[in-house]
Amino acid sequence: MLACIRCGLCLTSCPTYVLTLHESEGPRGRVGMARAVAEGHLQVTPDLLEHELNCLVCDACSAVCPAGVHMDPLQVVLRSAIEPEIHRSWGERLLRRLVFGWLFMDMARFRVLARLLWLYQRSGVRWLARRLRAVPGFAVASSMRSGSMYRLHRGHWISQSPLSSCASGRGSG
Repeated sequence: MLACIRCGLCLTSCPTYVLTLHESEGPRGRVGMARAVAEGHLQVTPDLLEHELNCLVCDACSAVCPAGVHMDPLQVVLRSAIEPEIHRSWGERLLRRLVFGWLFMDMARFRVLARLLWLYQRSGVRWLARRLRAVPGFAVASSMRSGSMYRLHRGHWISQSPLSSCASGRGSG
C-alpha cells in the first residue's frame, strides 16, 4: 500500500474504473482510501464500503503496476476489517453461510451445482425463464451486451444514457 507511486497505469486495466471513470473506483483511489482509513484520517462510511466492495479483486492492476503493489492482499485484509461494519439482512446472512460455509467447502457439492446449472442452460429452462421474465436482472445483462451504458451504484446496475454521462463530465469524450 505504501509502495503506490500514484502513476495511474493501473486505471485503464481496472474494470470498475473503466465502467465508471471515477477515481474512487480505481486501484489508485482504493489504495488512497485504505491508507486514509489505516492512518485514521477517514472513517468507514457507506460510500467507502461501496467503493471498496466494488473491487473485483481480479488483480489486473497488479499486473501493470511498476511499483509492484498487489491489490488482492490489501482487499482481503480490508474486507476482513470492515466485515463487522456491514449490516446484512437475515436472508443474506443465511445465503452467505450456505454458499461460503457449506457449498464451497465441499468440491463434490460444488460439482453437483455446476452440473445442475449446465442442465438448466442446456435443457431450455433458461430460455423459458428469460421469455417469461422469471430471471431477475436479465434485462440489465442483455442491455449491457447491446451497448447501453450502465454504472454500479450501491451494488446495483443503473442505466445511464451516453448523453447524460457526457453532460455530467463523466464521458470519455
